[in-house]
Amino acid sequence: MLNGAGSRDPDGTIVSYRWTPRIDNEVKVILEDSETATPSFTVPELEEDTTFVFDLVVVDDQGASSADAAEVFVTTYDDL
Repeated sequence: MLNGAGSRDPDGTIVSYRWTPRIDNEVKVILEDSETATPSFTVPELEEDTTFVFDLVVVDDQGASSADAAEVFVTTYDDL
């Protein structure tokens, strides 16, 4: 699960969240509830350790926006 709930607007209110996965490799991730502060995703089957990057854009009640990114490192385990 990703968490953008810590996003703050000092002079108003956050009215929308938009998470987008970056496609930096061949592995695709589908986000569930990507228009919320806390979307989730299921890690697909991986053949090697992979870092997923997700971009977040928040918009406040005055139309101003801000962007950030989150990285999620997933380790594969052999011999489970």
